[in-house]
Amino acid sequence: MRLTTLGSFATLVFSKKGYLSYLLLFTLAAPFPQHDVQLEFHGRYRATVQNFMINGAIHNCKITITTCTYRRPDGLRKLLEGIARQTILPILEQPVVILVVDNEGSDTSREICDAFRAAHPSILLEYVVEPRRGISHARNAVLDNITDDCDFIAMIDDDEVPADNWLEMLLEQQQQTGAQIVRGPIVPVFESDIPAWLKEQEYFGWPGNDAEIRHGQQLDFASTNNTLVYWPSISRAGVRFNPDLTFTGGEDRVFFQQLYNAGNRIVYTDRSIVYEWIPDSRSSLPALLRLSYHLGVNRLKKQYYLNTDHGQGGWLFSSILTQLGKSLGSTALSLLKLILCLLTGRWAAQCFFPELMKISRGAGLFIGLFGIRYRYYR
Repeated sequence: MRLTTLGSFATLVFSKKGYLSYLLLFTLAAPFPQHDVQLEFHGRYRATVQNFMINGAIHNCKITITTCTYRRPDGLRKLLEGIARQTILPILEQPVVILVVDNEGSDTSREICDAFRAAHPSILLEYVVEPRRGISHARNAVLDNITDDCDFIAMIDDDEVPADNWLEMLLEQQQQTGAQIVRGPIVPVFESDIPAWLKEQEYFGWPGNDAEIRHGQQLDFASTNNTLVYWPSISRAGVRFNPDLTFTGGEDRVFFQQLYNAGNRIVYTDRSIVYEWIPDSRSSLPALLRLSYHLGVNRLKKQYYLNTDHGQGGWLFSSILTQLGKSLGSTALSLLKLILCLLTGRWAAQCFFPELMKISRGAGLFIGLFGIRYRYYR
């Protein structure tokens, strides 16, 4: 059978499922120069990056802090209180808006929001229920409820608490670089102490000890768990969160990749810290095996959606062969390492469990070749 025929067949089988391209991380050796970037605040100001703060535009811009919540009332309460402690709030002339999209519509979450409004009347809080189940629908509901006069949206998750200067540091990096998107770090906070081997693997938080990512670094990816976005860049690009990824995850990576491809710059700051709460249910070995399998089984789907040439059968056929090789190779290597771990007595901490997780991911890579989806989010 000819290669083009196989490629066409593969496209027919997999295109309905959807797949992403590889996420590429590139770095710049030098810090960003000062850019004479013009940002228009809906007719109120036009300010260059150099005199952005001096002209007071940042004080008068309209900011909406957004979060999606689902069955995390305690997390939502802590998040809202963390937002109320933001150091920049007293100097902003425009009141900050908090937009909460509830994907469950629980009375508890509504009551938490009502109590927050009563305790903090200077902060505007909007509570919206998205009845369609799934994270992509909830995130699209966020986009649908942003007002036209908004300048920036700050995205954060309902299991996170921001440092008191979180929003200030995001805005500071934005004004210094002129980037349309600014991403900050995630610091994990564990419910219980975790073993040393798990800390070394850095399965939680971001960017961890990655020396390639530095303050001021330009990125080509972002997520919704700690990110500032210049709102007109979204409205002009017309991007949405992909409903096909609503239960598998990766919808935020695709979203920001589309913004990046549209010419928007993404910059990292190490100063706008958020703390992510990690319960024991997420740091257990079964949970980590499930996470590894999820990352493997949905990888080809993610590649499909991020690759602009995914409609070409040749690309998909090549990706299938590549993933098959990686699946078989990584699984075989990890099995060999497991045997060595058992023979040397290092079966637990530094060797056995990490290799077991790699096998789980390799199995997911193989299963994903058949277009099987794994609903990581319920």
